[in-house]
This record gives sequence, structure tokens and C-alpha cells, in this order.
Amino acid sequence: MNVVLERIPSPIGTILLVSDSEALRALDFEDHEERLRGQLRRHYGGFVLTEGRAAGDAGRRIAA
Repeated sequence: MNVVLERIPSPIGTILLVSDSEALRALDFEDHEERLRGQLRRHYGGFVLTEGRAAGDAGRRIAA
């Protein structure tokens, strides 16, 4: 599974948004990145995580 990690600055901390072309797969704060990666491994098994902009408008909506 190929997923994209987008980092979104917010007043209460950087938000990590993980998505693919189909759906939002995970959301957490930057200080819990290790936990987020572990949850992705447990839920999806193998995955390739690339940093960039999320597909669709999920990142834009969260940043608004």
C-alpha cells in the first residue's frame, strides 16, 4: 500500500495526515508519529510512506 504523509501546522501542534488515493487512513499529532506508524503497520501490514500533499482536499480542510 502506498500512502502519503502530510504535515499540517496548527496552533496546537503539527497534525499528521496519512491518506492514499481512496481515503484518509490516519490522523495524529507529530509528537505521536511513532505510534501512528505502528498503528499503520498493525492495520495495513506493509506500506510505503511518502511525505507530500494528501490527495483530495483533506489537508486543506484541516488547515482551514
